[in-house]
Amino acid sequence: MMLGDIIKTVLRENHVGENLCREVQEVLEELGLLEAINTFTPLQKGMTNQLFHFSTQEGEYLLRLPGAGTEHIINRRHEVTVYQALEGSGITEEILYICAKNGIKISKFIKHVHNCDKENKLEIAGCMEVLRQFHDRKLKVPHVFDIFAEIRLYEEQCGACIGSFDDCLNTRRQVLELRNLIKSISKENCLCHIDPVYDNFLIDGEKIRLIDWEYAAMCDPYIDIAMFCIYAEYDRERTDWVISCYLGEEPSPEQKMLVYAYMSACSYLWVLWSEIKRMEGIDYWEYEKGQYQIAKDFYQYAMKLYRSKNIW
Repeated sequence: MMLGDIIKTVLRENHVGENLCREVQEVLEELGLLEAINTFTPLQKGMTNQLFHFSTQEGEYLLRLPGAGTEHIINRRHEVTVYQALEGSGITEEILYICAKNGIKISKFIKHVHNCDKENKLEIAGCMEVLRQFHDRKLKVPHVFDIFAEIRLYEEQCGACIGSFDDCLNTRRQVLELRNLIKSISKENCLCHIDPVYDNFLIDGEKIRLIDWEYAAMCDPYIDIAMFCIYAEYDRERTDWVISCYLGEEPSPEQKMLVYAYMSACSYLWVLWSEIKRMEGIDYWEYEKGQYQIAKDFYQYAMKLYRSKNIW
């Protein structure tokens, strides 16, 4: 069996469609990698995409293919624009190829690294420092991430009423209440990652990289703190500690409230994302339940601060 047929077989076994299989082979051939590949192996599927590792005598690489349903919620043209803005920054992986049309991405595999341990305070503090330094660069792209616009977009895909939860309509109403609270605080947007799950921080000694920028856009940088905390499913005490790591000082009530509000809204967004995935036949029920509880809890935390401190 020829090498190209072996690769196609591996892709088919992992439910990659014929058109995408053909496009992958064309890209590998265009890059001069197809005939040089020694190994081609699927990695554990991520929550959004499929990953494949392959190697040649020259090095090791990762192939990223878009997962089911991502075409409805991820703008690949925006992703390409983000990677162009990041070029030369040294913060992320080295991209060999990325396509706005089909979502194929090929990058150099980063060896001898590990993902951030969400229970390791030293690593978390380092990740927050890297995140703050990145935000301080104030990079810009043309597109914006509006959490409430995204909620509407996701609801178009799955509906506003989430039947899995009896109180979903009340929770939705509460989350949408936070829009005015968030907008009432003056903020300067910059390029934000939007998806800084601890697994997206790769650590090699003192070097920390942040990968996978497909959701990235202009936004309030505090949303990245919130996203980190909801992925890790931190409680309020641990969240406050993460905010202080990012700021380098004790957060004010206003800063806590803002992160809490973003955590509630963003968690609700990922509940909707889980519903979209369920419609595609992919079950993230345990994750969805956890995110739903965060949305409810941190709404209460944000509103308690608002009422007690009369911030606005």
